Amino acid sequence: FVTKPVPRSFEGGVDFSLGDRNFGRAAASLGSGGDWGGWLVEAVLRRGNGSREGSFHRIRDVSLKTELDLNPANSLRLK
Repeated sequence: FVTKPVPRSFEGGVDFSLGDRNFGRAAASLGSGGDWGGWLVEAVLRRGNGSREGSFHRIRDVSLKTELDLNPANSLRLK
């Protein structure tokens, strides 16, 4: 699964989606960076009734991704 790249300038965003079986998703991201690298924080909340009766789920996820450019050929990434 592919995640968003670390931004090289200040940026942020929010995303909402709804679906059947009481599905809902809310996501937010905020990050910044420059020639040295950057950082990105993402938060996601998903919930729904699942694929079967009585199988409600709620998932909360927060992640931090950083990238440090050591030189033009090498970088260090942490997630």
